Amino acid sequence: MALRNKALPCDDLSSTPTLNAQRKVEEEILSNYQAFLQQHGSSAEAGSGDGAPIPAPTFDVSNMKAFLRNSMFRPMSSAFSSLDGSRAWITFWCTQAGALANITNFDARSIMDFLRLSQHPDGGFGGGPGLLAHLAPTYAAVATLVNLNREGVFEDDEPLRLIDRESLYRWLMSLKTPEGSFAVHHDGECDVRGSYLALSVAQMTNILTPELLEGAVDWIAQCQTYEGGLAGRPGLEAHGGYTYCGVAALACVGAIGALDIDALTYWALQRQMSLEGGFQGRTNKLVDSCYSFWCGAVLALLSGTTRSVMAAETSASLASHMDPILFDRASLLDYLFVQCYDASGGGFKDKPSSRLDAYHTCYSLSGVSVAHSVDDLPSQSGLERPLAFDPVKVPPFLQHVTGDGAGTGATPFKYPVIYRGRSRDLALLSSTNAIFNIERNQCRKGLEFFRSLGNPMM
Repeated sequence: MALRNKALPCDDLSSTPTLNAQRKVEEEILSNYQAFLQQHGSSAEAGSGDGAPIPAPTFDVSNMKAFLRNSMFRPMSSAFSSLDGSRAWITFWCTQAGALANITNFDARSIMDFLRLSQHPDGGFGGGPGLLAHLAPTYAAVATLVNLNREGVFEDDEPLRLIDRESLYRWLMSLKTPEGSFAVHHDGECDVRGSYLALSVAQMTNILTPELLEGAVDWIAQCQTYEGGLAGRPGLEAHGGYTYCGVAALACVGAIGALDIDALTYWALQRQMSLEGGFQGRTNKLVDSCYSFWCGAVLALLSGTTRSVMAAETSASLASHMDPILFDRASLLDYLFVQCYDASGGGFKDKPSSRLDAYHTCYSLSGVSVAHSVDDLPSQSGLERPLAFDPVKVPPFLQHVTGDGAGTGATPFKYPVIYRGRSRDLALLSSTNAIFNIERNQCRKGLEFFRSLGNPMM
């Protein structure tokens, strides 16, 4: 733990509702860190600033399987009726968290059959059977099917063959606007989420075409604000979730260079909180564990560009020892495991006073992944326009996913946890792909499978 000062960051500031909420969170989190150090007999005193390491926190997935299974299969009360249209998302949150924690023995066929019924006859997926096709559950369904497609569970890539790619492409084209954005559903709102959802699904399933991509890069670039992050639409406030969507959308078509990388990097780094260790989503907002992925993955996606700058501005030997991941990985992991993880409940929450839920469990584990084991991404600093399409081969900027030679795997970060009574490194977890947020090996297999089929639209 980068031991926190006893004086809280906002102690000397005036009293406002925003600052009062921030002060309350800081007090709770500092108290938890101090209690953790005392409980585990650390020689370090919270606030001493001596840089002593934090004792290893406990991480045990024995209760996580039950938590994820209950989140998917146990009937919910009427209080949760608003989640009826989010059932495809729930399957994704649970199967992605399970894949990262190496919990894969869910009832995969029941999940696949549910998603089969949720596929709309005109293309795309709804949040459940009979619901309107929407880009958000379409991404969730495709990502879930990619994660489910495991040897020994299904034969002949059955989950991936479920996806009707031709109707999916026609539906995606019907959502495209003249300005280059995508509506999330027919007559729905247009924002940078739609751009990411459409482009990532198209890239994964190998139906991306120049027509689908036309204008998309320029429109996403217009969402970058004066702060450096990206907003949902041009002219609005920068936000961690929207920034991830914009950056990952550009990354999956090889065009991150369309953004102001320096301003983006600075903005993303400023979202990591000095005392809490986690990320906030916007300026003057509270820390939230889900931004460990939304903001952490942005900086991970920029790691190749950061590495190339380091190599250009320092000696090769020095650059090889510099961490291209610029955020404080240890402090982020401290926040997630000490403040947000509940071993008895089996999941993560957004902050200590909150309740466990599948959403924060998924994105906390995804944040753990990008902090611990980051894809060795090639630089996209000079790529302002998408590269040439190839309907058979995985594009060069995605080759780090398949091990085809553009990257060297992952940059590990040592962070010990107590797992089943023994000290273990986080290598016991699987890794996610920062562009698609799908377990890395499953992501590679999905990309290769759809490339083997060719692009039916070209």
